[in-house]
Amino acid sequence: MKMKLTIDGMHCQKCADHVQKALESLEGVTSARVNLEHRTAWVETEAGSAPDFASALDDEGYQLVAEE
Repeated sequence: MKMKLTIDGMHCQKCADHVQKALESLEGVTSARVNLEHRTAWVETEAGSAPDFASALDDEGYQLVAEE
């Protein structure tokens, strides 16, 4: 399943790289692609998985604004 996340708190490319690593480390996430300019991430997950994106981002100092 592919999802779009809107993330607040990213200010530079290092932030975007940090967010990408945090998302990719979640169980069930098969890929993550972060766009700093649009403050979004496209995340692909395994069928039936329900990663806790908000908690993982919060733990790293970022905020999940929307999940589509």
